[in-house]
Amino acid sequence: MRTHLSSLISVLVLGLGSVLMPALAQAHDVPGAHHHALEGEVGRWTFWPDYVLPGNGANYPGPRPAEVREPRAVMRVETDPTVLFGQAMTHRYEYLAEGTSVPNGPFTVELWALRHGNRPVGAAASVFNDARKQAPIWTLGFFGDQIAFGALSADGREASIDIPQADLEAYKRYHHLVGVYDGAVFTLYHNGTRVAVARAPEGFNPAGDQASFDLSAYLGHEPYMDFANIIQGAALYERALSAEDITEQFQRRAHLIDEGVLFEDLFHFTAGPVLSTPTQTGMTVLAETDRASQMRIEWGRDVPLEFSREDLNPDRLHEFTMTGLEADTPYFYEVTAVNEAGEEIRSGILSFRTAPRAGQPFTFAVIGDTEARPYINDQIAKEIWGERPGFLMILGDLTDGGTQHHRFEWTHEFFLGLTQLISRVPLMAVPGNGEDDLVWYRHYNAFPEAENMYTFTYGDVQFFMLDTNFGEREREAPGFRQRQRAWLDDQLSRSTARWKIAAHHHPVYTSDENDHGNSWNSSDLQLGNENVRADFLDLYEAHGVDVVLFGHLHTYERSWALKDGAASVHDGVIYIQSGGAGGNLEDFTPNRNWFSRQTYAGNHYGIFEVSPDELTYRMVDSEGRTRDRFTIEKNRRGRAQLADE
Repeated sequence: MRTHLSSLISVLVLGLGSVLMPALAQAHDVPGAHHHALEGEVGRWTFWPDYVLPGNGANYPGPRPAEVREPRAVMRVETDPTVLFGQAMTHRYEYLAEGTSVPNGPFTVELWALRHGNRPVGAAASVFNDARKQAPIWTLGFFGDQIAFGALSADGREASIDIPQADLEAYKRYHHLVGVYDGAVFTLYHNGTRVAVARAPEGFNPAGDQASFDLSAYLGHEPYMDFANIIQGAALYERALSAEDITEQFQRRAHLIDEGVLFEDLFHFTAGPVLSTPTQTGMTVLAETDRASQMRIEWGRDVPLEFSREDLNPDRLHEFTMTGLEADTPYFYEVTAVNEAGEEIRSGILSFRTAPRAGQPFTFAVIGDTEARPYINDQIAKEIWGERPGFLMILGDLTDGGTQHHRFEWTHEFFLGLTQLISRVPLMAVPGNGEDDLVWYRHYNAFPEAENMYTFTYGDVQFFMLDTNFGEREREAPGFRQRQRAWLDDQLSRSTARWKIAAHHHPVYTSDENDHGNSWNSSDLQLGNENVRADFLDLYEAHGVDVVLFGHLHTYERSWALKDGAASVHDGVIYIQSGGAGGNLEDFTPNRNWFSRQTYAGNHYGIFEVSPDELTYRMVDSEGRTRDRFTIEKNRRGRAQLADE
């Protein structure tokens, strides 16, 4: 028997010993795809997060990893939550294999686990032989830094094999865990290598008449995380796989990660479509497939779409610019890709709005430090979509290590959580230290001018997008700081925009507790990046920049209006630190600092509402609650004053 499961609906445990509510799972067969099954495979299950916008905005570009066939109930009876390392489960998928299909002799169990959470979480594959499932016969699982395989104690705290995961190096955040029972001995493999062996208890029987093979998760510390964020694949075999088999399975999965490919043997989009560089008359679209393809984009004011453009050069990544558009106007578009075998995939009908003319009010959203945690990115994306902004600005650290060897942070993480939004709302970003060598930042973004510093105008605002990764840029091209400062001075001098907003990654001022000195045992603190202040601060004040945006620290902070090294109620530059879209949350100094007006240590986003004479900003937490708000007014001479909080 072979079963494929995808986009499963989670089952929430309300508390230890509480009743598990019924839920539905979806059984799938993968169309047009095949898995290289090994002999003795009982079942294989694939999980993938279901990140789409709500309502009519729901869209997933290209095919899913599987096609829904028939929903079926997975909860047969009320069961008790299984405990692992003292933690009660939050999700369970039952009866993936049952009865005589569960191996009653030698077996192998496999988990492909992604470990990229902010807090300790876990998951397990287990076999039970009682209806209430109070204790498993055997388990392969992990929680936090501990991995267990074999017979598990009743309290879930001891197993035949129990080793610290911290001692095992992840493969690009992934852990391939394989447990093998050969009829006498338990053997644990990690990323293709044998790491532990233990003899099974005397009289051990791996199954029974009421056997049920289940998958469970322990996600109580991560409120937005779902099962598919931690387990992306599982398999059960009715034989003991060889070391060669296990190494081959790991290498196959690792190769997909290396290439930025999501689903084996399924033609699909690996990035986008993503919108960028919105103007009054144009819009840029990028899209990438898992293999070389030809691509076509169609667009128009209505459906059916009126205009089209093709790129017949076979490649994975394609870029299009739609031109001749009307200002402040909604459009629809669709991207179609065809591979060399003639297979075709479509993005589905998507939408966007062109940039407004000067004098027209508009909104835009700002976030920072998404750091490729798709389960948090998803929550924030859905909240932002409810605001319908004109574009989305990200203040760096789109990923947290997206170097040349970490393409997967874009394909498997960043686009997973945010494609639902940035396929309809254009993205503009600055690079952070997480973008490192800029290989994939430049590959997946199409910003104007030099991609690590540029300016653009949207309505009555001119934006100045800067690169504060000074060390890396100076190593690449000495003199970068001097050139960027001269460029910014020139651009600001020539700007006639009603409003001026600058954005970069590193902080001008920050109350972070330990990034610029340990505030818990010292008062000698920088409280910001001295190089950023040296390069930009005087230019911001001399040229009348209204607001400066940055991230890097994973909290929210708004300054007073600052000028000449002092805080003012009205006159000066307002600095906003917005780094709460996914990275590990941080905290503040024990005492408030002279520049600091508002702080919040939680996931959040910002919304700007801009008109010629008024700029209003709201900071909203990940649950949609406004946590901070202010308004700046412009008088006839163009002077800005803080008018309302």
